[in-house]
Amino acid sequence: MKKKLSKGITALMLVFLLLPLKVHASGPAEEPEIAGMTEEEAAYYLRLCETGAGSLMRGIFTNVNLHVLKDDGQLMVVCATNTSEIASELGTKQLILDVKNGIFWIPVATLEKASRTNARSHSGGFYYKNPASGSTYRATGIHFAIINGKEYTAYAESGMITY
Repeated sequence: MKKKLSKGITALMLVFLLLPLKVHASGPAEEPEIAGMTEEEAAYYLRLCETGAGSLMRGIFTNVNLHVLKDDGQLMVVCATNTSEIASELGTKQLILDVKNGIFWIPVATLEKASRTNARSHSGGFYYKNPASGSTYRATGIHFAIINGKEYTAYAESGMITY
């Protein structure tokens, strides 16, 4: 009798352990609602940010900015990349919006490569339309410039913002 009860409890525990995995794996993940922003929009929002916050000056880069802002029911990730020389290509390889979950940062939206050619500056970003009230967000990104055939990169991280 004890052996049957033990097997039943073990089987029930396995069902509970495997059930969430089946549910998670059975459907496609819902894509976040993001929309890219124009350079003009990004430049406007960058002017609203504190000067110097999120800035980096290193090597070929004279300025690398990355910010998360909130406005009108959405979050915005905005960035700027500037170089001391004209770059054949300049911009971001990737911008990621993360939400804080305990001690971990979980990516919720990603914008892949955005760039300009033959320029010293690039501004860009995206709108995130699904922020959760009370959640804390940050952005990370990899800025790049190709000058005289050589690629330079710089990592940037914004401050945190609670929506």
